[in-house]
Formats: sequence, structure tokens, C-alpha cells
Amino acid sequence: MKLKIIYLFLFFSISTSLFSQKLNLLYGVSMIQNRSTVNVTKGYISIINKRGLSELINNKYPYFTSTLPANEYGEQEEFEFVQFDLLTPDFQVLKSDNDEIDYQQGKYYSVISKENSKTGTFSFYRDKFMGIFGDKHGNNYNTGILSNNIKNMYLTYKDTDIRDMLNIYCDTEDPTDEDIFANTVRNSIQERTEKCINIYIEADYALYEANGKNISNTVDYILG
Repeated sequence: MKLKIIYLFLFFSISTSLFSQKLNLLYGVSMIQNRSTVNVTKGYISIINKRGLSELINNKYPYFTSTLPANEYGEQEEFEFVQFDLLTPDFQVLKSDNDEIDYQQGKYYSVISKENSKTGTFSFYRDKFMGIFGDKHGNNYNTGILSNNIKNMYLTYKDTDIRDMLNIYCDTEDPTDEDIFANTVRNSIQERTEKCINIYIEADYALYEANGKNISNTVDYILG
């Protein structure tokens, strides 16, 4: 798998006239009430506008704007979205037996708030989206579905308010010093024409189970 490095500073060179397309993605509701049902101590609940998401998925919108919750208290800000290519054409999803999975890729956007106080990335998939953004004070926020069983409700929260983190382990053996040296020598003599990096990501069963034992949902979660 290959990922392209995206610089968020590209927003500053884009004319504001490009952001004439506006989409309503979330309707604000309230702060979380029953904290026992979610894995965060504070957060803001919204309801997805399925029509707005469907419009985005079915059309080519390289740029658009949308007003979203900007923190765990539900304060609203307008964000500007710019589409980018996260995955190269040779991206593959393989099972443990190396059988390839037919995976439907999403649409990926860099974002910046109109006040230039927050930057991040959002990913839009068949029936959902998720995003992460940070502010100038070093706070990081997440927006995503409340649970796999309640896909119409979304939660915006600060990552420091998560109660229990997923324990994820990698079963792939670490390379030896000899392997690292051999790869370094091999790479140094190969001509590099692509400004990409090769990345291999492994998902364990716990992550697969946490995403409803659905491979597409698991890959969506990994890609963000």
C-alpha cells in the first residue's frame, strides 16, 4: 500500500471562490447524557444528514464547505474541504490467507476552519464519514459514528477524554539488523521516481471484532 504525503498548507494558496459548494452533513443535538453508553467522558452528539452525505459520495466535489461541531461542547465552525488522493492505484486489501478483498475506497479531504484555527482530515465512505482535526492549542478532536449499531448518530470528542483505548498488537516479526541493512543498501541503489512511501498495515482480530466483524468497516477505520 502507498500513501501520498499531503500538506495542509495548500489551503492558503486556494482562492475562496472555489468553496461555493456548501453541504449540510450533521445536525447538532446535545451533549452526551448517558456516559455509560460511550467510551468518552465528554462529547457532543449530532445526527447525520444522509442526503448531504449521498450528494457528496455521488458527485465530484473537489472543494466544498460545511458547518460542523468544532469541539466536545458542540460549538459550530465552518470548515473548508479540499479533496486529495490518499491511495495509489495499486492499493490492496488482503486477508490472512492473501486472498484479495474487493474494497470500495472512500473520498478523502483535508480541512481547515474558516478562522484558520483548526486543521485536519476527513474521510467519506459508503454510509458514513469520520474525521480528525487539531486546534492551535494542541488539542485533537475526533468525529465519527456513535457505534456500529447506531450509524445515524455521530460523536465529536477530544482524544484526551477517551476512557479506554483499544489494545492493538502486531504479530509481524520485527526485522533483524541484517535485514534493515540489506534493505537500506538495496533502496539506495534503486532509482526512486515516485514521491510515495510503501506502508504495510496489519489489523488484528480485536480491531476486526470492534468494527462489527466487517472487513470493509475495519479498513475504513484504519484509513481514517
